[in-house]
Amino acid sequence: MDESSNINNVRTCNISVHTGLGSFHWLSEDIGARQVTSVNIVVWLQNHLQNLSNNNISRINSIATDMCATMLKTWEILHGFPDLKRIFCIPCDLHGTQLIVKDILTCNIFDMYPGV
Repeated sequence: MDESSNINNVRTCNISVHTGLGSFHWLSEDIGARQVTSVNIVVWLQNHLQNLSNNNISRINSIATDMCATMLKTWEILHGFPDLKRIFCIPCDLHGTQLIVKDILTCNIFDMYPGV
């Protein structure tokens, strides 16, 4: 799950699913002017997990998100619900990796070594 902006600069929340058959994109939803707080994310996510699992959340075993403070708080709130307590939350800092690769690709060697 993540929150981002699409090519039209519309803020969206996205859910991808990994199953025994592989990974697939399940949902991108316009979140409009809604604040992306941990409480709002939990409410949004709970509704979609119910729908995705056909009201059997025990079928969901893990959730991967980025590692921002909002998501860390979201995990804490999720684990406060009895039916979500056992879900394994996985931190993923893919955005940080993307920024490092971007920096490497846009690095100008002459800026680093002005005498060269």
